[in-house]
Amino acid sequence: MSQSLRVMSYNILFGGHDAHGDRMPLIAEIVNDARPDILALCECQGFLDDGGARRDAFCNAVGMDGAFVHAASGNHVGLLYRAPLTPTATRTIDSPMHHGLVCTTFRIAGGRELDVVATHLNPYSSVFRVGEAQVVLSRLQPRSNAIVMGDFNSLPIGTATGLAVHRLLDLRLQPDTEVARYFAAAGLIDLLAQRRIATPTYPTSLESKRDDFGDGVRLDYIMASRSLTKLCTSAAVIDTSLAQRASDHLPVVAEFTLL
Repeated sequence: MSQSLRVMSYNILFGGHDAHGDRMPLIAEIVNDARPDILALCECQGFLDDGGARRDAFCNAVGMDGAFVHAASGNHVGLLYRAPLTPTATRTIDSPMHHGLVCTTFRIAGGRELDVVATHLNPYSSVFRVGEAQVVLSRLQPRSNAIVMGDFNSLPIGTATGLAVHRLLDLRLQPDTEVARYFAAAGLIDLLAQRRIATPTYPTSLESKRDDFGDGVRLDYIMASRSLTKLCTSAAVIDTSLAQRASDHLPVVAEFTLL
């Protein structure tokens, strides 16, 4: 018997509500169309105000439950899951991270444990991003079945671009691929890169930043341990007209068949 597992990472830009209006219905529609079992949600601004009213409304709209870390930046990070998945443990870290992380452990097919981390790495510094990547790995058990996903604010291995946006450059003023290299050295596989999917995830047509970023860059990732990568059946960027209007990032998805 096999079990399908679909995961999704989505940066929803300022909690889905800003000068562009209330984008939450669009975001919920995209999530419901993708129907992930596990969802990493970045920039959940306002979700924890008023007793978590916006958090609860979103969770109800997509039929999921989960945990959020309160980020000092105000852009909280969430990790949501859909029944019948049930967490056996959840840990959150805020300081010293800019946005923080949520790590949840699930029991999956065959009685195995799966560790899933949702995170949003530092938007300003390649040095701080690598430090935060070390914090992420500290939450994972060696040789575990693991998925790490979110907005890493850094570029995939092999990126060659004349991009002059300094927050995406390393200390040598080269495209910052340090986080992807660090995770790869630790045995995590970039599922989109493995499939040679080069679709940019940032920025979308919602934002006027397009001139600075040319054809766009990929900042959003789903990475998996080697044991899970063998079970991955698909990975993709959701690039639709609706997704182009819902946030400044496009969501990414991957599916696994757990034997």
